[in-house]
Amino acid sequence: MKSKSRTRQKANDTLEVIALRKSIGGRIKAAREERGFTQEQLAERANLTAGGRVSDYERGQYRVGLEVLQRIATAMNIPISELFNFEDSKSSQVDRKVVRDRVNELESEIESLTDQVGRVRKNIDRFKKSIK
Repeated sequence: MKSKSRTRQKANDTLEVIALRKSIGGRIKAAREERGFTQEQLAERANLTAGGRVSDYERGQYRVGLEVLQRIATAMNIPISELFNFEDSKSSQVDRKVVRDRVNELESEIESLTDQVGRVRKNIDRFKKSIK
């Protein structure tokens, strides 16, 4: 079950912020896998609370601060700038996929909301007829 603060955080995020978070997460995952670390090993080396948090960062599910990014980069012996390098084709493919996936999610949400609005309008119409 998602916490209220995480739900609120997601609701406030723009598409660009979500895509950026997922892109950075993809860079963390790629660097970790290139070095043969598990999520738990990276968490331990970076002095993070648990491997599950690394998973959240990699999937872009949680905002990661600069201090944590620096610890992650140091744990993998890479410059922090490598986690922000989106110029290579692999990263731009990830960016496009992230954006495409989020657009699909938003389209589904819009469809659901449109259905809900239709049901509310019908209920309002029924209510108006009942009070005449």
